Amino acid sequence: MRPGPARKSTAMTASTNGTAPASIPRRLFAQTDGVRGRIALAAGFGLLASASGVLRLSVQGVALADLFAGKPFGDVVPWLLAVVALPFLRLTFITLQQLVGHETAARMKVRLRGRIYAHLLDLGPGSLGTRRTGDVLVAAVEAVEQLDIYFGRYLPQLVVSFVAPVGIFLLMAWIDLPSALLFLAFAALALLAPNLFRTRTNVTSVERRRAYDDLAAEFVDAIQGLPTLKAFGQGARTGKDLARRSWSLFEATMSVLALNIAEGGVSNVAMLAGAAVTLAWGAVRVEAGDLGLAPLMILLFLGVEVFRPIRELRQLRHQNLLAMASAIGIFDLFDTRPVVTDPATSAVPAGKAIEPVIALRDVTFTYPRATGGTARQPALTGVSFAVPAGGSLAIVGPSGAG
Repeated sequence: MRPGPARKSTAMTASTNGTAPASIPRRLFAQTDGVRGRIALAAGFGLLASASGVLRLSVQGVALADLFAGKPFGDVVPWLLAVVALPFLRLTFITLQQLVGHETAARMKVRLRGRIYAHLLDLGPGSLGTRRTGDVLVAAVEAVEQLDIYFGRYLPQLVVSFVAPVGIFLLMAWIDLPSALLFLAFAALALLAPNLFRTRTNVTSVERRRAYDDLAAEFVDAIQGLPTLKAFGQGARTGKDLARRSWSLFEATMSVLALNIAEGGVSNVAMLAGAAVTLAWGAVRVEAGDLGLAPLMILLFLGVEVFRPIRELRQLRHQNLLAMASAIGIFDLFDTRPVVTDPATSAVPAGKAIEPVIALRDVTFTYPRATGGTARQPALTGVSFAVPAGGSLAIVGPSGAG
């Protein structure tokens, strides 16, 4: 039997509504102070990798054009050797990019966890007592892990995806402007088309995070209270409740994946259409004598590279959406203010001894009434007193009890 929908956690619903999703990227980038140079370095290695790919594809196009033109094989061998060697150069740059990215992500995770821990200490038990253990655990552990790809790969790839296609377009425009304009139009379509799903993907990503956090918080509470649940025979009911929450998480995850596949499909169609239209039109122009075979081959191979950064960015987009949704819980925790704060004048002046004292002013106390019983009369009303260090105080009622 299919489980029914899980009830939402009140604490979690309040948590996710505290931070506007639109401000998350800006606030996340503000956390990168001190590592932005490393992000730029990783983006630089990505651009060098793209440049080496452009060089290889250009040489490959020249080599194939020479072979089709019937030139001696010996004249083509240097080009073929370059085609074989250049991928190793690209691999070197990609490896350096990933090493820098992983180190950047590791530093950012350590920094975020340190800031979260320091903020939890500032909040104290008064504020943390109003939050579920699982909510805090997810924000401090799982949500930070989700940001690994964002800091280490997505931010550098975002730079590469906007800079590399422009550089490749300028090279293609130098070779043949009409074909370059065609590729540019389809590249822009492949890059911008996923924005058609942007609103829906943001909503589903947040819903998936709510379902995940809700399940995690309920699971932690169930584990912590397992002896009590067993003692009162509530194990089966709690298991069914966890099953419902698990099903809600499954449905939310499938919604995110479905939209991610739809976005990828639109981008892939734009990329394939760009290559097909340019090839068809280029073949007509070659037949008419308006375009040489070598430029057409180079343009077709460059068309592969102009779409590569966009395709790699799209592959990271799914993890980025999950990271943005997870960051909401982190910043909601940061936005929580302590329930109790120390007064600004609490510091003891230098040279003055601390005089401990317990003081109560206008205190009223009533014993809690029994279930179904009548309200009790206050045992104390408007009591004020101060007990100095070493002092004693006894409160005795009319009956002599105290």
